Amino acid sequence: MELVLAPVHFREMIWILTPLLVSLLLMEFYFDRYKDEEMGWNTAFGNSLVLIFVSLDILRVLYGRGMLEYVTLESALAISVVLIGFTLTLLTFFHILPKELAFGLSSRLPINIIAYLTIVIIYAGILIDVYTAVTAVIFAVLVGMALKIISWLIPESGEIPELGNVGEDVKE
Repeated sequence: MELVLAPVHFREMIWILTPLLVSLLLMEFYFDRYKDEEMGWNTAFGNSLVLIFVSLDILRVLYGRGMLEYVTLESALAISVVLIGFTLTLLTFFHILPKELAFGLSSRLPINIIAYLTIVIIYAGILIDVYTAVTAVIFAVLVGMALKIISWLIPESGEIPELGNVGEDVKE
């Protein structure tokens, strides 16, 4: 529960969590509505950049607390997210991995779950242990299930009346 309620108790993390959650939901709504569209290399690349930006904020927080002077689980977590972010960015930029694997690793849900959990754990000072790891996995599964339920509620683009010929005048 601490992973879910931490933003209520540590409000300074709201400034970095809000754009993450808003973009996750909006992208989820978009791809649920337009099911024929696929994620492209540019989207995978952009998603991987999110981890770099988040890790910079996490490093800022740890630096402000004097926790980068020695190796801790928190600093190791932050450095791991930096490395994952840079690795995914390079892999997607140069199209090194097979498309399906790259898109799976750099899709919005895994990236945003990693970012959210790292932010909450660092900002709230949650102990990094087996219980936190198990809770994080359960949290990720529940978020995935919630997004799946939401996707069932979003009508596909052909299922609702369109707004006339919006966009048709642009083609002319």
